[in-house]
Amino acid sequence: MKKLNIYPNDIKRLVLSHQHWDHIGGLPEILQANPEIKVYVLRPFLKT
Repeated sequence: MKKLNIYPNDIKRLVLSHQHWDHIGGLPEILQANPEIKVYVLRPFLKT
């Protein structure tokens, strides 16, 4: 994110499509840095 000049406080929404580690691995750190982010998950994400 740093290399792309993306900062956690600039993120307003996250959409999670599935639970692969390479997609959700940094989620705790992002939420810690910006707890105001709205997180949306697709229904299949919840079926585990």
